[in-house]
Amino acid sequence: MERLQITDAALVDMINNYCGFEAGVRNLRKCVDRVFRKIVAKLERRKIEDAEKNGIDLSKEHDKDAADIGHHLLEEIGKIKEYQINTRNLERFLDVAPTDDTYYNNINKELNKGCSNGLAYVDDGYGAVLKIQFVKKGYGGAKKQEEKEGSDKEDDTFHEVSLTHTGRLGDVMRESLDVVKIAVFNYIKENHLAEKFDKEAYHLHVPMGATPKDGPSAGTSLFAALTSIALNKPVAANLAMTGEITTLGEVISIGGVREKLTACKNHQISRVILPLSNKKNVKKLPEEFKKGFTIFYATNIDQLYHICFETDPNTKDFSHLEELGVVVEEHDKDCFMDEVLNHEKIWDENLVDEL
Repeated sequence: MERLQITDAALVDMINNYCGFEAGVRNLRKCVDRVFRKIVAKLERRKIEDAEKNGIDLSKEHDKDAADIGHHLLEEIGKIKEYQINTRNLERFLDVAPTDDTYYNNINKELNKGCSNGLAYVDDGYGAVLKIQFVKKGYGGAKKQEEKEGSDKEDDTFHEVSLTHTGRLGDVMRESLDVVKIAVFNYIKENHLAEKFDKEAYHLHVPMGATPKDGPSAGTSLFAALTSIALNKPVAANLAMTGEITTLGEVISIGGVREKLTACKNHQISRVILPLSNKKNVKKLPEEFKKGFTIFYATNIDQLYHICFETDPNTKDFSHLEELGVVVEEHDKDCFMDEVLNHEKIWDENLVDEL
């Protein structure tokens, strides 16, 4: 008798890398079936090889029966042969993963300056993490006024921030970018955070350039990334965000909350910023699903700034945020995913290696 075990970590690997983030489980079933078929094929091939060694002709009916009997007599009576599919040998049965998830490696760690994690809802019915990347171009900014000989005056004239973008951004997202540019400029000037912000030239790129991107919900992540490059200060680690921003600096509601939180779980991001008006959507979600999350509900960009740049990612003291009006929701620790992904039990002696 043969018994096959697929580890939970291998199943998660299948879902993330072989199922194309589908809304259902059809592709997952295909992957599991494919693994079983390959195991059965290898076992049958081994039976044929054993028969050939013993001089049995499988083209004859009685020899087929003899081969079946002989094959099972090779093993001790009552012994169960066990095989394990794990993250180490999964690729052997499913080939190279079609989803290049290495691009998202360490996305829950500290990002580069000018980067933030946005959240998007895809038309196919799943959520995705968007990497937002701003850089200073080093050219195209406001020209410094030539100082006259013996004059110490500086150019205090306000300039329109020079900002270009790539990554197939749709009309709504481009409009959101214009709004964020105004909000960031006003916030930085009012708080005297970066005096020469308006004299620099910036470029926004949202990777996966062949994929169209649209919608207003990237406002918060655009604000965080643009502020980060302006201040030369990274956004806090293990943080993703979604929410629309207005010209007055308000953070307003978005859609696809469940799908976006699912994307965070897929990439092990446990700290999320949502608009306060979306708290009702989170309340409807199962408690088991919400385990592991710390959710910050913001209503304006001042709160957003303090979450992204003034809060230690490892702290549990959020009193300074609560004083600003941020609603913080801490859920129970999610031990399941940690156990599955980081404590996979792989057999030292695995009969799969002999096939």
